[in-house]
Amino acid sequence: MATAMGLLTLETLLVQRVTLASRLEARPIATSSAPHSPFNVGKVHVITLADDPTRTAICPLAASVYSQGLVLGVLGWNYSDHFFDGTSCGPPCQANRGKDIRIGQQKKLHWLHHYFEHHPNLHDDDLVLFTDAWDVIVNGDTATLASIFLKQTRGQRGVIFNGEPSCGDSFGIANPYGDKLRSKRWPIRLERSQNVRYASGHDMCYA
Repeated sequence: MATAMGLLTLETLLVQRVTLASRLEARPIATSSAPHSPFNVGKVHVITLADDPTRTAICPLAASVYSQGLVLGVLGWNYSDHFFDGTSCGPPCQANRGKDIRIGQQKKLHWLHHYFEHHPNLHDDDLVLFTDAWDVIVNGDTATLASIFLKQTRGQRGVIFNGEPSCGDSFGIANPYGDKLRSKRWPIRLERSQNVRYASGHDMCYA
């Protein structure tokens, strides 16, 4: 299965906060000049990662998805350190019982990678909306997801990562972790055929 940035399948839509119409006004991303076949969206999946079964804040998200005829897919439930097929990536997939935000972010990436590569109900033409679990509802018509996505990608496969109108907190946070992120140069490549370009951590929100 084709991957972008070595991790996420190209038919995937990734958004971390979801108000469908207003949040997805990201600037279209120019991809390689190689010809692509048109992308006809298949099934839409809405998934999240939530490993703490004691938090009921996931219920409004699940209800908002279910009210539109979809079922919320939950990865990592009940502090699971094993994927749905019984395999595990070891320590990076450990249960985040200490609620360490960095462990949680790492776990998301490993679970998403495994989901895209191995989930039996995911097909090459499907569209995946990944969202946070505790502070989100799907506030819009999910039937418009495909058209919004294709508008942003000019009818092609692609990835929209963090569809919020503002930059994520990590590169702006005022602590040693944020300082470390801002001090680095980060490689950016959305397709394997693209040349890698680099962005300073200070410019990451505008890259």
